[in-house]
Amino acid sequence: MGKSNNINHANNFQKNNFYNILNLNEITLLKEVNKKFTKKAISYFSDLLKNNINLNYSSIKINSYTNHDRHTKYLFLNSIEILNLKKKSFILFSDNFLSVFTDFLFGGDGKSIDKITKTRDLTYTEEIISHKVLKLILKAYCQVLRKIFFIDLKILDMKIINIKNFSFFKEKFITNYFNFNINHINVFLSILLPLSIIKKNFQKFASLDNTILKNKMLNIVKTDINLIDIYEVKLNIITKLILSSTVHFHRFSIGDILEIKNPDQIIAYIDNKPIFLGHYKYFNKNLVVFMDKFINKYQKNKNKESESE
Repeated sequence: MGKSNNINHANNFQKNNFYNILNLNEITLLKEVNKKFTKKAISYFSDLLKNNINLNYSSIKINSYTNHDRHTKYLFLNSIEILNLKKKSFILFSDNFLSVFTDFLFGGDGKSIDKITKTRDLTYTEEIISHKVLKLILKAYCQVLRKIFFIDLKILDMKIINIKNFSFFKEKFITNYFNFNINHINVFLSILLPLSIIKKNFQKFASLDNTILKNKMLNIVKTDINLIDIYEVKLNIITKLILSSTVHFHRFSIGDILEIKNPDQIIAYIDNKPIFLGHYKYFNKNLVVFMDKFINKYQKNKNKESESE
């Protein structure tokens, strides 16, 4: 069995002015939900297939079947009923998804696979394996969502669709897309949730006290990292550029120069936990990070103890 923590969460938020539909708090929660789901899904799939699994990338869109619909024709469609909210959700598998899982489950190396080339009834084996995988996906997603709101899910039916002449977008859906690598073979799945459910329940959660939000979902405060007497610290600087939806990025070419300014504020992390806020300064002709404020509650208390001594 092989598991991997090499997870790339460079989530892409695209299509239909995504940032005009969800606010920053809702987007942050959705990214965290998908991040936690990915870790659970990789663990479950690794145990099931006894193979190495990584996440290639993930994305979030509105009313899309996949990350690139125009490059896709046939998909496995799984209809899910959200019993307690009287809504429907959908989980889509790539055209090679069940073939790859079937091959690995029967001791293969994933090379004996077939892609769907037409709509047809599912075979008995496809139904059994699809149902087994769906139960793992629903288990993982429900466990993560439970921290925000409760959903009770039931599998309704499974079928093959041609997305060029099929549509169930009678209302807006959030499409959570996950592209996995299983022993160097790419497969993907998409989880579609009604936007109305996300808006209603995420707004409730986001309206909680900010401290409760951090403790409950992001686990920011609890840590045993001690920053007293820091010296010889090596910083790994990661810069993320968030481009406006109005930017025509397809016009960019290698060698183009983008003018940027020093950020007003930076956040320093240790082991993926935010530790302090700061900003860039020049000191002795070197660019340094100046600490403005510690985020860690434990460290604040330590500082107070030091001051009182």
